[in-house]
Amino acid sequence: MAGDSVNQARIPVAVGSINFDGTIRSGYGISSVTHTADGSYTINCTGTINPQNPIIIVSPYTASPGTPKIVGYGVLSANSFTVTIQNTQGSGVDSAFAFTAYSAPSSKLKSSGNAEQGIDGPTDPK
Repeated sequence: MAGDSVNQARIPVAVGSINFDGTIRSGYGISSVTHTADGSYTINCTGTINPQNPIIIVSPYTASPGTPKIVGYGVLSANSFTVTIQNTQGSGVDSAFAFTAYSAPSSKLKSSGNAEQGIDGPTDPK
Protein backbone atom coordinates (compact mmCIF):
# COMPACT_ATOMS: atom_id res chain seq x y z
CA MET A 1 0.00 0.00 0.00
CA ALA A 2 1.32 3.48 -0.92
CA GLY A 3 0.82 4.89 2.57
CA ASP A 4 2.92 2.09 4.03
CA SER A 5 5.72 2.86 1.53
CA VAL A 6 5.74 6.51 2.58
CA ASN A 7 5.87 5.64 6.29
CA GLN A 8 8.58 3.01 5.70
CA ALA A 9 10.69 5.51 3.74
CA ARG A 10 10.52 8.02 6.60
CA ILE A 11 12.14 5.60 9.06
CA PRO A 12 15.91 5.30 8.52
CA VAL A 13 17.27 1.83 7.75
CA ALA A 14 20.48 2.77 9.57
CA VAL A 15 21.90 5.73 11.49
CA GLY A 16 25.46 5.92 12.71
CA SER A 17 28.29 7.93 14.13
CA ILE A 18 31.56 6.37 12.94
CA ASN A 19 35.07 7.05 14.24
CA PHE A 20 37.94 7.86 11.82
CA ASP A 21 39.24 4.28 12.10
CA GLY A 22 35.88 2.72 11.19
CA THR A 23 34.78 1.76 14.69
CA ILE A 24 31.12 2.40 15.44
CA ARG A 25 30.67 5.15 18.01
CA SER A 26 26.87 4.86 18.13
CA GLY A 27 23.90 4.05 15.94
CA TYR A 28 21.44 1.37 14.93
CA GLY A 29 20.82 -0.85 11.92
CA ILE A 30 24.58 -1.35 11.41
CA SER A 31 26.00 -4.87 11.35
CA SER A 32 29.60 -3.74 10.68
CA VAL A 33 31.86 -1.01 9.30
CA THR A 34 35.14 -1.75 7.53
CA HIS A 35 37.83 0.89 7.01
CA THR A 36 39.10 -0.25 3.58
CA ALA A 37 41.63 2.51 2.73
CA ASP A 38 42.41 6.13 3.57
CA GLY A 39 39.02 7.84 3.58
CA SER A 40 37.10 4.72 2.46
CA TYR A 41 34.56 2.88 4.58
CA THR A 42 32.09 0.07 3.84
CA ILE A 43 28.93 0.12 5.94
CA ASN A 44 26.91 -3.10 6.22
CA CYS A 45 23.32 -2.68 7.37
CA THR A 46 20.96 -5.11 9.07
CA GLY A 47 18.04 -3.73 7.02
CA THR A 48 17.52 -3.30 3.29
CA ILE A 49 18.33 -0.19 1.25
CA ASN A 50 16.65 0.15 -2.14
CA PRO A 51 19.71 0.07 -4.48
CA GLN A 52 17.75 1.82 -7.27
CA ASN A 53 16.71 4.77 -5.10
CA PRO A 54 18.89 5.16 -2.01
CA ILE A 55 18.84 8.24 0.18
CA ILE A 56 22.08 8.38 2.15
CA ILE A 57 23.17 11.51 3.96
CA VAL A 58 26.78 11.69 5.18
CA SER A 59 28.32 14.47 7.24
CA PRO A 60 32.05 14.41 8.03
CA TYR A 61 33.51 15.71 11.25
CA THR A 62 35.68 18.80 10.78
CA ALA A 63 37.98 19.74 13.66
CA SER A 64 39.00 23.06 12.12
CA PRO A 65 36.43 25.37 10.52
CA GLY A 66 37.53 26.20 7.00
CA THR A 67 38.99 22.73 6.35
CA PRO A 68 36.54 21.32 3.77
CA LYS A 69 36.07 17.64 3.09
CA ILE A 70 34.43 16.13 0.02
CA VAL A 71 32.11 13.21 0.76
CA GLY A 72 30.53 10.67 -1.54
CA TYR A 73 28.71 7.36 -1.24
CA GLY A 74 27.97 4.39 -3.45
CA VAL A 75 25.54 1.53 -2.97
CA LEU A 76 27.20 -1.89 -3.15
CA SER A 77 24.13 -4.04 -2.48
CA ALA A 78 20.74 -3.99 -0.77
CA ASN A 79 22.55 -4.19 2.58
CA SER A 80 25.78 -2.22 2.12
CA PHE A 81 27.22 1.03 0.85
CA THR A 82 30.56 2.81 0.75
CA VAL A 83 31.46 6.23 2.10
CA THR A 84 34.44 8.07 0.61
CA ILE A 85 35.97 11.16 2.23
CA GLN A 86 38.58 13.26 0.42
CA ASN A 87 40.40 16.54 0.88
CA THR A 88 40.14 19.27 -1.76
CA GLN A 89 43.16 17.81 -3.59
CA GLY A 90 41.25 14.54 -4.09
CA SER A 91 43.26 12.42 -1.65
CA GLY A 92 41.42 10.07 0.69
CA VAL A 93 41.45 11.27 4.29
CA ASP A 94 40.35 9.40 7.38
CA SER A 95 37.63 11.25 9.26
CA ALA A 96 34.90 10.60 11.76
CA PHE A 97 31.45 10.98 10.17
CA ALA A 98 27.76 10.55 10.78
CA PHE A 99 25.25 9.08 8.33
CA THR A 100 21.58 8.35 7.89
CA ALA A 101 20.40 5.81 5.29
CA TYR A 102 16.83 5.57 4.04
CA SER A 103 15.22 3.13 1.63
CA ALA A 104 12.99 5.15 -0.68
CA PRO A 105 10.25 3.51 -2.75
CA SER A 106 11.22 2.56 -6.31
CA SER A 107 8.56 4.74 -7.88
CA LYS A 108 6.81 8.00 -7.22
CA LEU A 109 3.83 7.84 -4.91
CA LYS A 110 0.49 9.37 -5.85
CA SER A 111 -0.99 11.94 -3.53
CA SER A 112 -4.69 12.25 -2.91
CA GLY A 113 -4.70 15.17 -5.40
CA ASN A 114 -3.54 15.29 -9.01
CA ALA A 115 0.14 16.08 -8.40
CA GLU A 116 2.71 13.33 -8.28
CA GLN A 117 4.40 13.19 -4.91
CA GLY A 118 7.82 12.09 -3.84
CA ILE A 119 8.40 11.26 -0.20
CA ASP A 120 8.46 14.87 0.93
CA GLY A 121 6.51 16.78 -1.68
CA PRO A 122 5.75 17.50 -5.32
CA THR A 123 8.21 16.57 -8.04
CA ASP A 124 8.82 18.27 -11.38
CA PRO A 125 6.12 17.39 -13.94
CA LYS A 126 7.17 15.09 -16.77
